[in-house]
Amino acid sequence: MRRMNIRQVKAVAGYEWQMMLRSRWLAAFAALFAILGVFLAYWNNALFSSTGANGMTRQSMMLLNMVLQLAPLMGVLLSSLSLSGERNDGMTRLLRTYPLTEAQYVIGKFLGLFLALVCAVLAGTMLAYVGLVVLGQGGSIQAIGALLLTSIPLLAAFSSLGLCLGSRVRSRLNAIAGSLFLWFFLVYIYGMGVMAALPMLPRMVQEGMLAVLLALNPVEAVRIGTVFWQGQGYMYGPAFYYWEQIIRSPVGIVGSVALMVIYSLIPLLFAVRKLKRGE
Repeated sequence: MRRMNIRQVKAVAGYEWQMMLRSRWLAAFAALFAILGVFLAYWNNALFSSTGANGMTRQSMMLLNMVLQLAPLMGVLLSSLSLSGERNDGMTRLLRTYPLTEAQYVIGKFLGLFLALVCAVLAGTMLAYVGLVVLGQGGSIQAIGALLLTSIPLLAAFSSLGLCLGSRVRSRLNAIAGSLFLWFFLVYIYGMGVMAALPMLPRMVQEGMLAVLLALNPVEAVRIGTVFWQGQGYMYGPAFYYWEQIIRSPVGIVGSVALMVIYSLIPLLFAVRKLKRGE
């Protein structure tokens, strides 16, 4: 029985994978990723090539910010459109006529979406790398790998959030509106709200609350973790030096992986629960 469950999940994932590879949205995001990567890197190199900056240069920070903004939008928008479109077309009603549970359906869709999005980011990143080489700006395989490692947890978390959103709306228009609101809030508003509210708390609890609030948002958690993992924690001041030591320790690595799993798992559970309640 367990073997059959895995086979059914693979079938759903394979179907979703094929549908996503035919999606113009996915191709557009991959092209946009490549174009923005080349433009930002070339423009930054032209303006700041004489600074001789080391560590996290302006180029790497700009590319990191691009990933932090574009990858969540890709994940939440495409996944919410996928599930809401199938609900709107009545395809989810077929779950009651096939030996396929809601959990298998959601997990299969998540895997297919996630793999397709990773391939799109990989294609866009490699195109950007080739473009930089052609333009004579050079390129770093290490930088490409860092961008991919940064995008993977974001794509997983926001694909999961998109499926959760798609399980609650029927129309594609509502899915687009909800995705844009969720993306804008988590990428832009959340961080500003944290910085505005933190000074209102007692000083003795500010640092602890900051860690908790940042961990609640996958965008902020990935942003902070990326900077600290690259050994650039001094950018946030000496008070956070020990954060870098914790994140780069074995305990920190295990905790980071567990946090990424939680980001993906909880929205999927809500999506499964919603689908079980029916249309």
